[in-house]
This record gives sequence, C-alpha cells and structure tokens, in this order.
Amino acid sequence: MRFIGKEYRKHSNPFIIGLLNGLMIICGPLQAMYVMAAGTGSWSEGAVLLFFFGLGTLPLLMGFGFLTSLLSANLTPKLLKASGAIVMALGAIMLNRGLAVTGTGMDFNSMLARASLHFSPVVAETQEFPSEQIIHMDVLRSGYSPNQFTLRKGIPVKWVIDSKELTPCNNAIIVPQYGLEIKLQRGEQTIEFTPPESGVVPWSCWMGMIPGAFIVVDQVADSAGIELSRAAAVYQTFRRTMASVWQEVKPFFKDGPTDH
Repeated sequence: MRFIGKEYRKHSNPFIIGLLNGLMIICGPLQAMYVMAAGTGSWSEGAVLLFFFGLGTLPLLMGFGFLTSLLSANLTPKLLKASGAIVMALGAIMLNRGLAVTGTGMDFNSMLARASLHFSPVVAETQEFPSEQIIHMDVLRSGYSPNQFTLRKGIPVKWVIDSKELTPCNNAIIVPQYGLEIKLQRGEQTIEFTPPESGVVPWSCWMGMIPGAFIVVDQVADSAGIELSRAAAVYQTFRRTMASVWQEVKPFFKDGPTDH
C-alpha cells in the first residue's frame, strides 16, 4: 500500500493511475476475472478472456471519464460523494449476497425471518399425512415462488420444485446447513431431507442473489382446537335440526289437542 501511495503522488497522469488501480488495487469483478482466467488452465484462453473483459469495460470507463471532464469544478465534488455512496451501497449488497451463500444466517433475509419468528411465532399446519411434509415451489425468472416455508422439526420433507423458467442465476439452489446443492432441471424434481433442529434455515441461488428460508418449528397445530371446531360444527347442525323440528310441532302446542 505504501508503494501505491508513492506512485499516486509521483504520477498525476490518469492513465498511469488507472493502470495502478487495475493491477494493484483489489477490484471485485476484476479479481473474479483473474480467477476465472487462471481456472481455464491455458495462458492463451486466459489472455483472450481478460482481453474481451477489458474490451467490454473500456467504453463504459472512457465514457464515464469523458463525462466527468465536462462537468464543472463545483459539481465534481458532489459527483465524487455520490459515487462513494453508490460504491458503499453496492458493497453492502455484495456482502449480503456473500453471507447468503455461506448459510450462516447473518444475511438480511435470514435476520428478518428470525425477527419475524421472534415477534410473531408461527405454527406448522397439520397435514393429511403426518409422517411427511410436502412443499411445492415454482422457479420463475423473477425468483422462487414461494421462497419461505414453515416446516416441522424431525418430519421428513419432500420439496417439489417445478422449474418453469431457468436462468443462469436461478438454475442452482444451495442449502448450506443441510449440505444440499441442487442443480435444477426443467420440469419437476423432488428433493428430500429432514429438518433436525428448529430455527431459520437460509437458502439461496448459487450466486446469493435470490434468497429463501425454511422456518422450522417444534409445535404443530393444536389438535384440541381442531376437535373443538368440529364439535362446534356438530352443535350448530344439531341446533338447526332442533329448530326445524320445533317449527313443525309448535302449532300443535299452540292450538291444543283436538276434541272428539
């Protein structure tokens, strides 16, 4: 870093400063391209990859530099402040996506689900087959629908995924806490697992851009409440039947018995 600082003070040429930024300072997309180029295993393929990456970004960077040169001296500081705010916002977004991929539960979506569970506890619905849980999800261009499910701890789950619209981003799902890496294929596929513990289990696409969560709970729907509802329904039916019978026998008691 001291070397970079000395070179910055020594050279005022924007071209040289740009080279220093590209070669010496960590830039997320640029470093990712470095890794991708190295992963090809061929110097020629890596060179071609980096060449076209530079060629694609060159018009944008030169255009931005040209526009800034046309701005007045009073507007330049404001632009720099705005650029700094945008960079910080992008950094926060990238950090959140990285946390989503790790499955630590520290990303924004997981913390929001955990807070919602704390302030408004949910109860898993009793299903027709208590020995398993079946959930359905569609894969669309806009994301996963739905992207949050309430499950019961210790009950096997069948996750039916219908991939209707696959993209390079949504074509794989990772659930780090369960060790699941799901390569999606067009059509339906079923993933089976069993939630071992209660809590919020985050999952996302392989890039961390499309998040989701499993909310695993201990309790199930109150069977006593269900029986009470059924008893209330039976009581209402009995009450209506008795009212109908009373309407039929009421004239007899009103007029009294007939004399012969």
